[in-house]
Amino acid sequence: MKGFGGWGGALILHAVLLVPTAGVDANTNTPSAWDVGSPTAFASIPRPTAKCNNGLFTGRRSFANDGCLSNGRSPSRRAVVLWAKPKPTEEEMEKRKEELRLLISASKKEIDKLVRNNPSVLQCRNIGENYGPKLTLLRERLGINKKAAGRLCLNTNRLLNLSFETLETRIDWLEAKLKINKSQLRTIVDRAPHVLASSI
Repeated sequence: MKGFGGWGGALILHAVLLVPTAGVDANTNTPSAWDVGSPTAFASIPRPTAKCNNGLFTGRRSFANDGCLSNGRSPSRRAVVLWAKPKPTEEEMEKRKEELRLLISASKKEIDKLVRNNPSVLQCRNIGENYGPKLTLLRERLGINKKAAGRLCLNTNRLLNLSFETLETRIDWLEAKLKINKSQLRTIVDRAPHVLASSI
């Protein structure tokens, strides 16, 4: 046998192509130069994945050996656990309910019904800061008093969930679209309060 000719050369070439010798480079996560001919080498090349940067994840995937997903959980689930807000205590929820009741001049029975139909109304920490400006906007733009504004929120329980900007935009749109004044708008909203909570 001379050089790599004959059956001996074929066996040596076959071994070089099929047997990985160096594995995956630990620094680059790519096959080393000796693995290029190995079928298993290409199977082991990891896809572009998420990176772990100070505990924050970017992208959709992560290498199993990068320390980010050692427990097998997805990054999104871990992020939810890390950044989830603490659940308000029962005492805190009752406090918020009472603040809202006084703000919209409602009875305990009425506020219980409102919260039952729209539990998210108590999710904000500061009831006065979140809902006070909206009630003031309703009073000024519709020409109604505090009790009437509160009644409007009770009759349209999703009204408080709107942002101040969204509520103001809808009032502006109704006035411009229908070419009506404050008194006429008040009549419309009194008969059909849901028009302020509907998308435009």
